[in-house]
Formats: sequence, structure tokens, C-alpha cells
Amino acid sequence: MSIIYQTKVSAKNHHLRSRWAIFIWERHNPFINVAFSILFFLAHFFVFGKAEFAILSYKFVALLIGVIIFLFKLRLFDEIKDFEHDAIAYPHRPLVRGAILHPDIYQGIALCTLLEFLTFGLFGWLGLISITIADTYAFLMFKEFFVRKWIRPKLILYAVTHTFVIPLLSLAIISVLSSKPILSLGQEVYIFAAINWLLFNVYEFGRKSFIEKEENQKADSYSKNYGRAVASVLVGSNGILAILLANKIGLNEHPLLIVGGVLVFLSILFTVFNRQPFGKLFRMWSFFFIITFYLVSIINHL
Repeated sequence: MSIIYQTKVSAKNHHLRSRWAIFIWERHNPFINVAFSILFFLAHFFVFGKAEFAILSYKFVALLIGVIIFLFKLRLFDEIKDFEHDAIAYPHRPLVRGAILHPDIYQGIALCTLLEFLTFGLFGWLGLISITIADTYAFLMFKEFFVRKWIRPKLILYAVTHTFVIPLLSLAIISVLSSKPILSLGQEVYIFAAINWLLFNVYEFGRKSFIEKEENQKADSYSKNYGRAVASVLVGSNGILAILLANKIGLNEHPLLIVGGVLVFLSILFTVFNRQPFGKLFRMWSFFFIITFYLVSIINHL
């Protein structure tokens, strides 16, 4: 009887693992997203915290894991809150087609939240308070601030209020790394957090901007809703402002100016020429811009 029960449990667990494997590979590529999460964390570590921690100490590893999990949970939030929209525009996605189930996602959210508090909790009340602030906003964002019908059609406002969770995560990381409360971190930290907000805006506006042939007519995009020119301005203005703020905290602006110049150039091409490869290049460079920012931040503080 015990053997039969264990076999059933094992088969069930295997099935659950298969569902998560499908979801992760299709919606949150582990190689790309874990590598990006590590880069994001290392930028914070080298700019504001390397004097306090040894790389690969258990606290360093715990904090890194907490950050990876937090960013992954944001993906889980999106799957739930976008389900109705995805059912129409993206019926092939795992949650919509039933390759993973709603209870699986909710259980994943609960587990991620628990692990976040365990990892940040290693740093005492400072860690718990900082992650509570970021998580509280993240859950408000998940509930779309309880004004779903009002905010959903306002695509730009929806985007910038959702990416605002990133500077709160930045402040939580730096608070732990520097052993200081969030309200006592100083101007440079707040500027760096604002830069992170702008960088994620660049990515968000860039990834949902397309030439006409690429548009999904059942899905919203910044290019379709507002035009390619507006989408380009949204990406370019956030990128330029991020560079200006980077100069204020002493980051080497020369490589950033080069990458920013390419971003502006591709934005112009994307606006003027309604054909490939300009759509793909525009989206690709929006992501590469963030990568460059974090690499420059790390190199500057080695």
C-alpha cells in the first residue's frame, strides 16, 4: 500500500515538474533571465556593497537567490493578471493552453514569497523591512492597484507604474548591502534606483514596439496604440535620462553615450522605415542598452 502511494506521489510530482519545465523554458528562459538577474545584482553589489560582503559568502549567495526569485515572481504575476488578454492574443502560451495550471502559478508565487523573506530575513529586521516594502508594492501591482478597468487601457501609465517595483527592489538590495535603512541611503542611491526604473522602462517600451507586419492585431503595443514615433520617443527619452543621471553618480559616460547614440539612431530608423530589420534591431538594442549600463557600473567599481 505504501509503495503504491509513493508511486502515485512520485508520478504526480514528476508531472508537476514537467509543467514547470514547460513554463520556464517558454516564458522565462533560465539562461537569459538568471544571467540577467545576476548582472542586475552584481551592479548593485559593486557600486554600493562590496566593502560589506565577500563574494560567495553564504549571505551574498542568499541575497542573490532572493533577487533572482523576486524577479521570477514578477513573471508569475504577469501570467495571472494577463491571462484574459493572453487567451485572446496569445492562445499558445503555457497557462492559456493548460500546459501549466493556475494553482501551480499561485503555489509558485507563495513559495517565491516565502523564499524572499527567508533570504532577506538573514539580514535581520533591515532585510525583512526592505523586502516587505518591495513586496507590498509588487502585490499592489499584481492586483493592478485595484483599478484594473481604469488603468489597463492607459498603456504608458500602466507600464511605468509596474516598472516602479524595480527601484524599490534596488533600494531593498542596497539597504541590505550597506546595512542602512532605506530612508538613510543617500542621494546617489536614490539616483541609482531611478536609473534602474528608467532602464526597465527602456526595455518595456522597446520590447512591445513593432513594425506594421510584426503587429499582433489582437494585442496592444506601444507602436500600434501610439505610433512608432511615440514608441521611439518613449525608449529614447528614458535612455537619455538614464545616461544623464549616470553622469551625476560618476559612471563612465563615454561607453554609455555610444550605446545611447546607437539607441537613438535605431529609434529614428524604426520610426522612419516600416520594415525589417529595424523592428528587431530596435527591440534587441533596448535590451542591450540595459546590459551595457550594468556592465559599465560593475567595471567602474572593480
